[in-house]
Parts: sequence; C-alpha cells; structure tokens
Amino acid sequence: MGLFNRPKPMAQKSFAAYELMPSISWTAKWSEFSAYQGIRQGYKRSTWVYACVSLRSRTISSVPWIVERQTADGFEELPNHPLTELLQRPNATYDWPMMMRIVQYWLDLTGDAWISKVRNGAGRVVELWPLMPDKMEVLPGRDTMIAGYKYHKSSVTRTIPPEDIIHLRYVNPADAYFGLAPLQAAARAVDIDEEAEKWQKLSLQNMAVPPGALIMEGDVTQQQYEQAKRSVKEQSGPEHAREAWVLANAKWQQMGQNAVDLDFIPGRRLIREEICAAFNVPPPLVGIYDNATLSNIETARKILWREGLIPALEEIEAQINLQLVEEQGIRIRYDISGVQALRDDMTEKVNNARQLFAMGVPFSQINEILELGVQPDSMPNFDVGYLTAGMIPTDMDAAEVAPGNSQLADEVAGEA
Repeated sequence: MGLFNRPKPMAQKSFAAYELMPSISWTAKWSEFSAYQGIRQGYKRSTWVYACVSLRSRTISSVPWIVERQTADGFEELPNHPLTELLQRPNATYDWPMMMRIVQYWLDLTGDAWISKVRNGAGRVVELWPLMPDKMEVLPGRDTMIAGYKYHKSSVTRTIPPEDIIHLRYVNPADAYFGLAPLQAAARAVDIDEEAEKWQKLSLQNMAVPPGALIMEGDVTQQQYEQAKRSVKEQSGPEHAREAWVLANAKWQQMGQNAVDLDFIPGRRLIREEICAAFNVPPPLVGIYDNATLSNIETARKILWREGLIPALEEIEAQINLQLVEEQGIRIRYDISGVQALRDDMTEKVNNARQLFAMGVPFSQINEILELGVQPDSMPNFDVGYLTAGMIPTDMDAAEVAPGNSQLADEVAGEA
C-alpha cells in the first residue's frame, strides 16, 4: 500500500468541557456541612449577621418579577403565561416573595439555595418547593457534570433528576459544585465578636473583676480557708456587684487585665463593620448610626441596592432563566422600577436625557445609553433627532434676518 493510500486514522473525540472542570470525582460531593451548625449559630447569636441577612432577604423579596416574550419590537409582558402564574403561586404554601426570602436567606448563610420542580402528567412545571441545603447531595456523572441529586430527610432518601432541580449559588472559585456564602467569609469576625461578648458577660457576672487571688497573711488553718472560700463564693455574681468583701487579714491580688486594659469595645466596633462589609450592607441600615445623617443614610440605601442587591438579583435572574425557562423567546426578569431608593437616579437620568435630546441625539439612542426602559411604541418619532429652531450660526449677517428683509424667506421658498 502506497504512502498516499493509507487509511485515514479514526477521528479522536475531544475532551468534554465538564471533564476539564476542577474537583471532578465519581463519588458523591457534599458541601462542608460540618460547618452548618456553626453557620446557624452565627446567624442566631450574632446581632449583625441577623440584621444584615434579614435586611437583604426582606428587601430582595419585595422586588416583583415578570415574564416577557421577545418580539420584533423588543419584549412584551405576559400576565397570563403559565410561568407568570407559577411565580405568583409557586405552591400551595408559599407565594413568590416568601420563596425569594427563603432563597436569599440560604444564599447568604450557606452559599446555595435549592428549588425542586414538580411536574404534571404533561411534563410542565406546576409547583416549586425550596429544599434544605444541608440535605442535598450532588451526584457527579461520567457523561455530564451532574448526573442527579439526592435529598436526605430523616431516613428517607430521594434521587432527583438534574432537570428537576434549580440550584442557585454564589460563585466559589474553589468548588465547582457548591457556592461560597458571605457568612463563611465573615466567620472569623463572627467568632471574635461572640468571644468578646462572652468575655463581657462573664466579666459582669463576676462584678467586672478580673481574675485574681485572695492572699491571706500568716498561717491559715483549714477552717479559715474553707470559711474564706465560702465567703467569696457567696459574695460573687452580679447580684452582689459593688458589695464590699470583708475578710480578716486578707488582700486581693489582681492576676489579669481589666476592661480598660483589654479595650475590646473599639475592637467590637471594627468587627461589626467587617461583618457588614461581607454582606455589602452599609452600617447605618442595620442600626449603626455613628456620624449618620439623613443625607448619608439615603446614600447608604442607594449603595445597598447598587453594590449588594442588584448584583445578587442579576445572578438569581440568570440562573432562574437558565434552569426554569424551557420555552424559546421567553424570559423572567426582576423589576426594580418601583424602588424608592433608586428613583432619584431616574430623575438624574431624565435630566441627562433632556440635555442629550437638546443636542439632537435621537431618543432611541438616549433610551439605550441611559437604560430608561421606554418602549419604542410609546412615543412618536422614536428614532428621530431634533435641533432647536431658534439656533442660528454665529457667522450669519444680522442684516439678512433684519425685520422687513424677506430675502432669506424668498430664498428658502425658492429652494422648496
């Protein structure tokens, strides 16, 4: 067989993208559920974690969601679409705001939120149910990244196909399957704040007296020792705060630092700000009013939306559209047009739009640049730019337009 008559080699299949993903294994993947008890305790025991998570979930759940269909002129709202009905009432127990509130709680506390799809006999999704994150198990596949999920409840385990689960999660660069929660990033700050609070409580319970010893002069009999020990025990505790200790031939020797030396209160202030930073919540919005004014509180509300809530909503929107919408040309979108904190921004946009329009920029371009959200069919001549009729060139001879001089008008008429 000649060199040019050799059979062609068999085509070699390239690697699938999921095979190149990190942390791929053929065993069940679990999140770090050993830390979940600590996460729950952090939420229950930390005032600032509770305040931040509650504010974020309560605010995000107030945002309405709408279903739209793409048309030749843009998108139109579908108030009677099955997805609209599903968003209004995901199941018999929850409405959509409650669903979003639960989802946001779990995202902030664990990094993951899971929603199960319930289908009817025709295969259409008719109900959505939130699932506890610490009960979920991911089953990696050999031909796909995820072969399915397992949900563990007590002694019952149910295997769920991947197409029947909506997995919302924050990005975790170290894990391809589970998200990274803000609380996990702030975990050490929460621990430090909790330990400082414990120290303060114990200090108050011990009359705010640091560790020390009663030193008795001379030889002490066993009876005197027991009597002194009993007296100290009986006179300790918050109910005996500031009462004098009367013990013969004895003096108190301090063995630790007092509250002034430890100076933990400024440290706790820094810790609470660190916790707020992890959740993108400005401190004035959770009751920290140091140097706060009405003006910077309004600014704080805008920062909360711009830096904390809108990015979270965009992530949720993208993942819900990817995992819930099964019909081409349909999308689910959150609507923040009614948010009071952002209405000042709309006023600023309108002023900018007015200036651009006076410069002759068509409203269609202004609408796109400033993201005003105006529909093309809502105003005439959407794509036409206008110039002010009263403007004249600076080099024009004033005599040409003087009263009674009809030369310019005649020229214009002749051209017409």
